[in-house]
Amino acid sequence: MYQTKRKTQPISFIQRIGPYGNDNRTLMTAFLTRLSDLGVLNETTEILGLVPHPSDGNRLHPCSYTCATPQNSAVLKQASSLEHGFLTAASYLVLELEHTAKAIEEAYAHLETTLSLNALHSDITHPLLERYTLQSIRDHQCELWIPIQEEDLVG
Repeated sequence: MYQTKRKTQPISFIQRIGPYGNDNRTLMTAFLTRLSDLGVLNETTEILGLVPHPSDGNRLHPCSYTCATPQNSAVLKQASSLEHGFLTAASYLVLELEHTAKAIEEAYAHLETTLSLNALHSDITHPLLERYTLQSIRDHQCELWIPIQEEDLVG
């Protein structure tokens, strides 16, 4: 577990609206296929799953799931098979997890407890991030990035 900050960065993404579950896995598989077809999927590709903060009742689509990657090439910036936008700057508490449905569900279920135990406060204006690389997928690992209030960031 550690704290970090992300800068605002352009992203390429695909998104679905609907209940969480196996359809998210299907969307991620489709996203990885698109990245591979574009020739931009490699060992250093940062793969993100963006989930609206569960405490934010003001979101229009609370059951959305977005698969994204930072736009680090001209190919991504011009890819018509992907949507384009920005991931805004935020501070995060990062949890390293086993990449299983059970581990991820438990982490989500205990978000507020985890923050409270670390004297941190949610920043519900930013999405939660599930972060992967090809290596972490092979190792059955992922990171859960929980947005925290800026004043809570240590360092």
